[in-house]
Amino acid sequence: MYQEECVVLRVPLKPAYARVVRMAAANVASIAGFSVEDVDDIRMAAEEAFIYASATEINNEIMHTVQLKLTGEGMWFEIDLGMQDAQDAGEDAPWFYSELIMKSMCDECILGTKGQTLRLFKRLEQPHALG
Repeated sequence: MYQEECVVLRVPLKPAYARVVRMAAANVASIAGFSVEDVDDIRMAAEEAFIYASATEINNEIMHTVQLKLTGEGMWFEIDLGMQDAQDAGEDAPWFYSELIMKSMCDECILGTKGQTLRLFKRLEQPHALG
């Protein structure tokens, strides 16, 4: 069994902090042993997830929790969503293209509904024990 490691960020939900989330996700992916291409995918998906969370937020929370979870199989990226249901607006939604990018960059993209969590998963090509 693989030991899970988790990095937790509490980030203001403002566009200026998207880079903090993006760079933290890329650094954790690099530590986990992802390829350069996969690190770039994770970096882009993390930024888009932050943009998605920002666009769906309507409950005025100042800080959001971002979790970067490593397992021997890959990396989960999780971010709390606001209370608005992001799946209701279709192509006219400001987060529509973020959703497309996240789905194309990750092996799994689980979009939460009201008050839930957005979860992305990127699989390691060579699963291994963390250490």
